[in-house]
Amino acid sequence: FRKSDKIFLVTDMSVPSIRNTVRLGKLINKLGVALNNIEIIVNRFIKGGALSLSEIEKNFDKEVYWLVPNDFS
Repeated sequence: FRKSDKIFLVTDMSVPSIRNTVRLGKLINKLGVALNNIEIIVNRFIKGGALSLSEIEKNFDKEVYWLVPNDFS
């Protein structure tokens, strides 16, 4: 991990997935990776879903790097 320029953690909008991704981010940080080298990607994002983007960012204490829309077309 330490030699990586960026680490991208991918989560979806479910509470268990966000909780586990937050835990993983904290573990990676404890292993010596600076928080500014960890980025969050939200897969299957639905605007107006159970959690808002601001609630997701609040859980991670940082802005989400990228949103992948929930689009099956």
